[in-house]
Amino acid sequence: MMLRLASLPLIALTAFAFVACGDDDDDGKNTGGVSTGGTAGGGSGGSSGGGGASGSTSDAPAGACISASDMAALDATYDGGKSSTDVAKTCAIGCLADPDPNQCALDCIGVQTNNAISTPCSSCILGAINCAKDSGCTGKCLNPDDPQLVQECNDCRCGGGVSTTQRNCIQEYEVCSGRDDTTC
Repeated sequence: MMLRLASLPLIALTAFAFVACGDDDDDGKNTGGVSTGGTAGGGSGGSSGGGGASGSTSDAPAGACISASDMAALDATYDGGKSSTDVAKTCAIGCLADPDPNQCALDCIGVQTNNAISTPCSSCILGAINCAKDSGCTGKCLNPDDPQLVQECNDCRCGGGVSTTQRNCIQEYEVCSGRDDTTC
């Protein structure tokens, strides 16, 4: 229990790091590109029902965010102009003390977006947050106002983390969500 509580601040900081950079789809269009090389991290599969990246904490199938309703919901604003990534950050931080912070955050995202983002799609966002935490990116992602730290954070989330797994959290998010992200 104590270890679980001790890891909660890391989850919050990593949530901030992931969502601070957001979905970097520069042209404002979603091409729905899903990696064709299986799953990130060398796992097998990547098809509906078992997709996602090897070691990913998301149970969502590959392409979980490509429905028209999810794409519109991810690009929409909520509660006075908050982006979907702002909502995810607020929910992840707000659920730190909950016995099940991931389920709490999923429920919170649903409430804050009037259930506009599907649960599988929301799971992709939380999977990317947990990936960044597990990859040792938290310390690099604390200050979204410092361009050098933002670059170090992005490098870490793109597979240059300090953990031995060297997961590419952005690629995992792309496979899970089906949305392109040009961060890497």
